[in-house]
Amino acid sequence: MELDMYLSPVTGLIPDISLTRHIIRDKLYHKKAGAQQKSVIIFAVDGVPFRLAKQYWPSAPQKIMLRSLFPTTTSSVWLTIVSGDKPSIHGVPGVVFRPESNTESLINIFQYQGALGYTPQESIFSDAAKQGITPLVISGDLECHISSWQRSLLCHAHEITGFPIYQSEKYKQGKLSSRQALNTIRQAINETLNSLKEPALIWYFIDLDLHIHHHGYDPHTMAMLTGIDELAQQLTRQGLRVIAHSDHGLVETTHSEYIENVMQNAMDKYAATMGGAGRTRWLYTRQYQDAFRFLRQALPADILLAKKPQSPTASPNLFTDRLGDIIMISRGNTFICPPSYHYEHGSLTIDEVFVPLFFWHRE
Repeated sequence: MELDMYLSPVTGLIPDISLTRHIIRDKLYHKKAGAQQKSVIIFAVDGVPFRLAKQYWPSAPQKIMLRSLFPTTTSSVWLTIVSGDKPSIHGVPGVVFRPESNTESLINIFQYQGALGYTPQESIFSDAAKQGITPLVISGDLECHISSWQRSLLCHAHEITGFPIYQSEKYKQGKLSSRQALNTIRQAINETLNSLKEPALIWYFIDLDLHIHHHGYDPHTMAMLTGIDELAQQLTRQGLRVIAHSDHGLVETTHSEYIENVMQNAMDKYAATMGGAGRTRWLYTRQYQDAFRFLRQALPADILLAKKPQSPTASPNLFTDRLGDIIMISRGNTFICPPSYHYEHGSLTIDEVFVPLFFWHRE
């Protein structure tokens, strides 16, 4: 099956997530002449589906549903959100992939220090700077991803280090409650606001996804979402503009040893290597016709097999160039994932695809 045929149902009336930057720019900066600029707080919360945001961020006056990318993965989607560039431009298809078609080597995008072949020309941060608003990033949980990817993501902003939540030692030791996590967020925002001499855009990355992978949408997660809603209301009352948005949701997923063995057998038999992200994986192999037939016979019916889309030579496409020859997409609740995971993302279920872009404002 051709991948484009499967993706066509998700291209519809719901705005694409690549419009995030333009929506933010239009809502924040089209003000009356002489109007005073206000600081903006953006909570970039990884792993929140629109369905739950609507329930737990009820106070937001403006609720926009956006359609995420394929694959629904942090590395690709946040680059698109920040820059407005689609994967065909920035070329990041997932977490593990070949950066060059003429090499057998795979990279992990969160560790890779080499050239990506991409730096965003503009972003939500450069848009703010053009308006005389200082673009600041509280890197928080991004600090563990020191890489070419992180540098591209934040290249137009001034970074404020510290204030991790789900990458903090306290969380890793199981000693961080939702109340303590929310206190860290408040502290980070308040300290940054108190240091300002001019209006700023403050973008704070909170990797709630790391918790959801292991625990799902549990009471801790709901308390965090509720706390962000309450903080957004408080900041709005102080005269600030507040936005909260996300990249993808997660769905219940159980690791299957059978599927793992089938994929391993395919790699051994057809000299293949595997890349991908979460509930979407791909194989690089010169024997892709034989490997495709083998996988079609061996894999469960709820795993979609697709062939790599072909990029026209006249229009090079970094995204498709870096994909594997055979793409495997989970449509059920079993796939391959770390055994400790109970929720995963990367495919195209409703909760993975539809995400929030919410605005709190006081005109």
